Amino acid sequence: MSQSLQNAPSLITWRLIETKMCWGVIFLLGGGFALAKASVNSGLSELMVIQLNKMNLESWPTWLMSFVICFVTVTITNIASNTATANVLVPILAKMAVTMCINPIYLTLPAGVVCSYAFALPVATAPNAIVLVHSTMKTTDMMRLGS
Repeated sequence: MSQSLQNAPSLITWRLIETKMCWGVIFLLGGGFALAKASVNSGLSELMVIQLNKMNLESWPTWLMSFVICFVTVTITNIASNTATANVLVPILAKMAVTMCINPIYLTLPAGVVCSYAFALPVATAPNAIVLVHSTMKTTDMMRLGS
């Protein structure tokens, strides 16, 4: 390595990262991944698949099941992190589709897409949280304008 590169100053310092980074957003995303892992490791996902299969959903038309899944998912993702919602629901829906002998894409793709329809609360998406942190908006403003 040349001498000039070794003595070059850093473009970013830890002090800058420490003071300017939205750590709450990082914890929000990480918490979503941890929640999903916990639901799989604890057996909650499997229990939910078993309980949902007891409801005899095979008799429902696929379009109706997809509509209900979308409605429930968009409701959950508006009050919870979309990362957590997708990470918890998509594996459950995939297992449920396999036990129902239908293509998992029919249930997981709509749920994955509507997880992005979260605009009501700052916890719903990382961009919402970033906007709340760096603006003078209140959560009530986001609820009123985002929904």
